[in-house]
Amino acid sequence: MYVSGRSHQNLSGKLASQNVLFCDGVSGLRLDLSEPLPLTNVIFYKPNLGKMGTVIITGANGSLAIPAVDYLLSRYPSYTAILTIRDNSNKDANTTRLQSIIAKYPNAQVSVRKLDLARLSDVNAFAGTLHSEIAEKKLPPLAAIICNAFTWDMTPPIKYTEDGFERAMGVNHIAQLNLTLRLLGDFDPQHGRIVFLSSESHWAGKAGFEVYPPTLPNDLNLLVKPNPDKAGEEAGRGFQRYGLSKLAVVMTMYELNRRLKKVRRIHRP
Repeated sequence: MYVSGRSHQNLSGKLASQNVLFCDGVSGLRLDLSEPLPLTNVIFYKPNLGKMGTVIITGANGSLAIPAVDYLLSRYPSYTAILTIRDNSNKDANTTRLQSIIAKYPNAQVSVRKLDLARLSDVNAFAGTLHSEIAEKKLPPLAAIICNAFTWDMTPPIKYTEDGFERAMGVNHIAQLNLTLRLLGDFDPQHGRIVFLSSESHWAGKAGFEVYPPTLPNDLNLLVKPNPDKAGEEAGRGFQRYGLSKLAVVMTMYELNRRLKKVRRIHRP
């Protein structure tokens, strides 16, 4: 199993090796249970072209995900793509663009599914359905989960998920971590990849929109239920909340990788 990070600025295209500390917004960690975890350079896992597996991409109709979908379908035709989107109506221009990409590959194994990451009940139901389909061999085991979906809002008032969490933290971090943890037992027992997407916003002083650095508060409850913004601070605080959600994503990547390194095989309860 591999746990890695990517920047939203660098999801598609050729990626050069960088230091693992998200320098320049790109990072990856390899998890190989038979070897020590390398901590000097990024190692990018390349799937076996002849192998079958299921790849989940969240937020698949986003501007960065669409080229990734095109690349996946063109280069790895033996894999099954599960593409999640919040709005599956033809009125959504991004969804229409995604469908046009899929239409280029009539023989591809693709399923576009509606998933609202702002509702944990939707996430739980989606994970349950996917688990059943894999258990019943309607889908091959998971090869990868690419947690690409994200949201941010720099306008008042503060937005919340259906579960009462600040929306950026709820969607960008909580929902996709929930999805990942629920599906860990459905990965191919020999190979797997979990990709979390971060951005420069998590690194204090690097993002152009930054007004307030993404510093963790002493009271961590403020990450999900922040204080109201003061007048004139709404845009800066909105971007800060986005940066904090991405900081949580980066921290999760390292912690999940640390824990999975200790496990040789995950059994779903």
